[in-house]
Amino acid sequence: MGQECKRLAREIGDFAAVKRCAAEKEHAACQERAAFCPLYRTMAKWKQWGIPERERKLLREDLLGNKLLVPRLALQAMNARIARKSGPQGMKGSESLVVLAGKCREGKTVAATWALSRTGGQYVTACQFAGIGLDLATLKNGNTLVIDQLGTEPIGASEWALGQLLDVIDSRYANLRLTVLCTNMLRETLESRYTRILGRRLHDDGIFIRLGDAS
Repeated sequence: MGQECKRLAREIGDFAAVKRCAAEKEHAACQERAAFCPLYRTMAKWKQWGIPERERKLLREDLLGNKLLVPRLALQAMNARIARKSGPQGMKGSESLVVLAGKCREGKTVAATWALSRTGGQYVTACQFAGIGLDLATLKNGNTLVIDQLGTEPIGASEWALGQLLDVIDSRYANLRLTVLCTNMLRETLESRYTRILGRRLHDDGIFIRLGDAS
Protein backbone atom coordinates (compact mmCIF):
# COMPACT_ATOMS: atom_id res chain seq x y z
CA MET A 1 0.00 0.00 0.00
CA GLY A 2 1.21 3.51 -0.79
CA GLN A 3 2.36 5.98 1.82
CA GLU A 4 -0.77 8.12 1.42
CA CYS A 5 -2.96 5.13 2.34
CA LYS A 6 -0.86 4.49 5.43
CA ARG A 7 -1.23 8.09 6.47
CA LEU A 8 -4.98 7.89 6.01
CA ALA A 9 -5.07 4.75 8.14
CA ARG A 10 -3.35 6.62 10.93
CA GLU A 11 -5.66 9.60 10.61
CA ILE A 12 -8.79 7.49 10.95
CA GLY A 13 -7.30 5.49 13.82
CA ASP A 14 -7.21 2.12 12.04
CA PHE A 15 -3.89 0.92 13.43
CA ALA A 16 -4.53 -2.70 12.47
CA ALA A 17 -4.71 -1.53 8.87
CA VAL A 18 -1.39 0.27 9.28
CA LYS A 19 0.28 -2.95 10.42
CA ARG A 20 -1.18 -4.85 7.49
CA CYS A 21 0.05 -2.10 5.16
CA ALA A 22 3.57 -2.41 6.55
CA ALA A 23 3.54 -6.15 5.83
CA GLU A 24 2.64 -5.64 2.16
CA LYS A 25 5.48 -6.02 -0.35
CA GLU A 26 3.82 -4.64 -3.46
CA HIS A 27 0.98 -2.21 -4.05
CA ALA A 28 -0.55 -4.55 -6.66
CA ALA A 29 -0.90 -7.27 -4.04
CA CYS A 30 -2.54 -4.77 -1.72
CA GLN A 31 -5.06 -3.88 -4.41
CA GLU A 32 -6.03 -7.54 -4.72
CA ARG A 33 -6.83 -7.54 -1.01
CA ALA A 34 -8.65 -4.21 -1.07
CA ALA A 35 -10.49 -4.94 2.17
CA PHE A 36 -7.22 -4.18 3.94
CA CYS A 37 -7.08 -0.67 2.49
CA PRO A 38 -8.66 2.06 4.62
CA LEU A 39 -8.79 4.41 1.64
CA TYR A 40 -10.65 1.80 -0.41
CA ARG A 41 -13.12 1.22 2.42
CA THR A 42 -13.66 4.95 2.86
CA MET A 43 -14.34 5.44 -0.85
CA ALA A 44 -16.69 2.44 -0.86
CA LYS A 45 -18.71 3.97 1.97
CA TRP A 46 -18.96 7.27 0.14
CA LYS A 47 -20.32 5.46 -2.90
CA GLN A 48 -22.77 3.51 -0.73
CA TRP A 49 -24.02 6.75 0.77
CA GLY A 50 -24.79 8.03 -2.72
CA ILE A 51 -22.08 10.69 -2.98
CA PRO A 52 -21.61 11.39 -6.74
CA GLU A 53 -18.36 10.32 -8.37
CA ARG A 54 -17.24 13.87 -9.09
CA GLU A 55 -17.55 14.83 -5.43
CA ARG A 56 -15.94 11.56 -4.31
CA LYS A 57 -12.82 12.42 -6.31
CA LEU A 58 -12.66 15.93 -4.89
CA LEU A 59 -13.17 14.68 -1.34
CA ARG A 60 -10.49 12.03 -1.80
CA GLU A 61 -7.91 14.57 -2.96
CA ASP A 62 -8.81 16.83 -0.04
CA LEU A 63 -8.63 13.98 2.48
CA LEU A 64 -5.21 12.92 1.24
CA GLY A 65 -3.95 16.50 1.19
CA ASN A 66 -3.20 16.41 -2.53
CA LYS A 67 -5.58 19.25 -3.45
CA LEU A 68 -7.43 20.87 -0.58
CA LEU A 69 -10.98 22.10 -1.08
CA VAL A 70 -11.34 25.85 -1.37
CA PRO A 71 -12.73 27.09 1.97
CA ARG A 72 -15.69 28.91 0.46
CA LEU A 73 -18.67 30.06 2.52
CA ALA A 74 -20.64 26.83 2.04
CA LEU A 75 -17.72 24.71 3.26
CA GLN A 76 -17.10 27.07 6.18
CA ALA A 77 -20.73 26.65 7.22
CA MET A 78 -20.68 22.85 7.03
CA ASN A 79 -17.34 22.70 8.84
CA ALA A 80 -18.84 24.76 11.66
CA ARG A 81 -21.95 22.57 11.80
CA ILE A 82 -19.99 19.31 11.96
CA ALA A 83 -17.69 20.79 14.62
CA ARG A 84 -20.79 22.16 16.42
CA LYS A 85 -19.29 25.63 16.58
CA SER A 86 -20.68 29.02 15.63
CA GLY A 87 -20.32 29.83 11.95
CA PRO A 88 -21.19 32.31 9.19
CA GLN A 89 -24.46 34.26 9.00
CA GLY A 90 -25.38 33.58 12.62
CA MET A 91 -24.95 29.80 12.55
CA LYS A 92 -25.07 28.31 16.05
CA GLY A 93 -23.53 24.98 15.07
CA SER A 94 -26.39 22.86 16.41
CA GLU A 95 -28.96 23.30 13.63
CA SER A 96 -30.82 20.22 12.44
CA LEU A 97 -31.77 21.87 9.14
CA VAL A 98 -29.26 23.72 6.95
CA VAL A 99 -30.15 25.27 3.58
CA LEU A 100 -27.28 26.16 1.24
CA ALA A 101 -28.74 28.53 -1.35
CA GLY A 102 -26.95 30.06 -4.31
CA LYS A 103 -26.23 29.82 -8.00
CA CYS A 104 -24.09 27.12 -9.58
CA ARG A 105 -20.38 27.00 -8.72
CA GLU A 106 -20.88 28.26 -5.17
CA GLY A 107 -19.71 24.90 -3.78
CA LYS A 108 -23.05 23.77 -2.34
CA THR A 109 -22.85 20.10 -3.29
CA VAL A 110 -19.17 19.76 -2.42
CA ALA A 111 -19.71 21.31 1.01
CA ALA A 112 -22.79 19.21 1.74
CA THR A 113 -21.13 15.96 0.67
CA TRP A 114 -18.02 16.91 2.67
CA ALA A 115 -20.22 16.95 5.78
CA LEU A 116 -21.83 13.66 4.73
CA SER A 117 -18.40 12.05 4.22
CA ARG A 118 -17.53 12.85 7.85
CA THR A 119 -20.77 11.65 9.44
CA GLY A 120 -22.35 9.02 7.20
CA GLY A 121 -25.89 9.03 5.87
CA GLN A 122 -27.30 9.49 2.39
CA TYR A 123 -27.18 11.78 -0.63
CA VAL A 124 -30.20 12.11 -2.93
CA THR A 125 -31.47 14.60 -5.47
CA ALA A 126 -34.87 16.21 -5.03
CA CYS A 127 -36.05 14.62 -8.29
CA GLN A 128 -35.74 11.18 -6.72
CA PHE A 129 -38.70 12.01 -4.48
CA ALA A 130 -40.92 12.12 -7.56
CA GLY A 131 -40.24 8.42 -8.20
CA ILE A 132 -41.40 5.22 -6.58
CA GLY A 133 -39.23 2.93 -4.48
CA LEU A 134 -37.21 5.49 -2.55
CA ASP A 135 -36.20 4.01 0.83
CA LEU A 136 -37.76 6.64 3.07
CA ALA A 137 -36.84 4.77 6.26
CA THR A 138 -33.13 4.96 5.39
CA LEU A 139 -33.44 8.64 4.56
CA LYS A 140 -35.20 9.35 7.84
CA ASN A 141 -32.72 7.50 10.04
CA GLY A 142 -29.27 8.30 8.65
CA ASN A 143 -26.93 10.61 10.53
CA THR A 144 -26.88 13.18 7.73
CA LEU A 145 -29.16 13.57 4.72
CA VAL A 146 -28.21 15.74 1.75
CA ILE A 147 -31.02 16.68 -0.64
CA ASP A 148 -29.49 18.31 -3.70
CA GLN A 149 -31.07 20.36 -6.48
CA LEU A 150 -34.09 21.26 -4.37
CA GLY A 151 -36.70 22.95 -6.53
CA THR A 152 -36.07 20.93 -9.69
CA GLU A 153 -38.42 18.08 -8.77
CA PRO A 154 -41.83 17.92 -10.53
CA ILE A 155 -44.54 18.33 -7.91
CA GLY A 156 -47.58 17.62 -10.11
CA ALA A 157 -51.25 17.82 -9.22
CA SER A 158 -51.01 15.01 -6.66
CA GLU A 159 -48.01 16.64 -4.94
CA TRP A 160 -46.54 13.15 -4.47
CA ALA A 161 -42.95 14.36 -4.45
CA LEU A 162 -43.73 17.23 -2.10
CA GLY A 163 -45.46 14.90 0.35
CA GLN A 164 -42.58 12.43 0.44
CA LEU A 165 -39.96 15.14 0.76
CA LEU A 166 -41.69 17.00 3.61
CA ASP A 167 -42.40 13.72 5.41
CA VAL A 168 -38.68 12.90 5.45
CA ILE A 169 -37.63 16.42 6.47
CA ASP A 170 -40.22 16.55 9.27
CA SER A 171 -39.21 13.15 10.64
CA ARG A 172 -35.56 14.09 10.71
CA TYR A 173 -36.34 17.48 12.25
CA ALA A 174 -38.32 15.83 15.05
CA ASN A 175 -35.39 13.51 15.79
CA LEU A 176 -32.70 16.22 15.61
CA ARG A 177 -30.93 14.64 12.63
CA LEU A 178 -28.97 16.87 10.28
CA THR A 179 -30.59 17.59 6.92
CA VAL A 180 -28.78 19.71 4.33
CA LEU A 181 -30.79 21.17 1.45
CA CYS A 182 -28.99 22.55 -1.62
CA THR A 183 -30.98 24.93 -3.81
CA ASN A 184 -30.76 28.03 -6.00
CA MET A 185 -34.02 29.48 -4.62
CA LEU A 186 -34.46 32.54 -2.46
CA ARG A 187 -35.86 31.92 1.02
CA GLU A 188 -39.23 33.43 0.11
CA THR A 189 -39.52 31.16 -2.94
CA LEU A 190 -38.46 28.15 -0.90
CA GLU A 191 -41.09 28.74 1.78
CA SER A 192 -43.79 29.40 -0.82
CA ARG A 193 -43.05 26.16 -2.68
CA TYR A 194 -42.69 23.94 0.37
CA THR A 195 -45.33 25.55 2.61
CA ARG A 196 -44.78 27.72 5.66
CA ILE A 197 -44.01 24.60 7.70
CA LEU A 198 -40.50 24.54 6.28
CA GLY A 199 -40.16 28.21 7.12
CA ARG A 200 -41.03 27.51 10.75
CA ARG A 201 -38.54 24.65 10.87
CA LEU A 202 -35.83 27.00 9.62
CA HIS A 203 -36.78 29.62 12.18
CA ASP A 204 -36.89 27.19 15.11
CA ASP A 205 -33.87 24.96 14.51
CA GLY A 206 -32.36 25.73 11.14
CA ILE A 207 -30.47 28.24 9.07
CA PHE A 208 -30.67 29.57 5.52
CA ILE A 209 -27.15 30.28 4.22
CA ARG A 210 -27.19 32.61 1.24
CA LEU A 211 -24.18 32.07 -1.00
CA GLY A 212 -23.19 34.79 -3.41
CA ASP A 213 -26.16 36.16 -5.32
CA ALA A 214 -28.80 33.52 -4.56
CA SER A 215 -31.72 33.69 -6.97
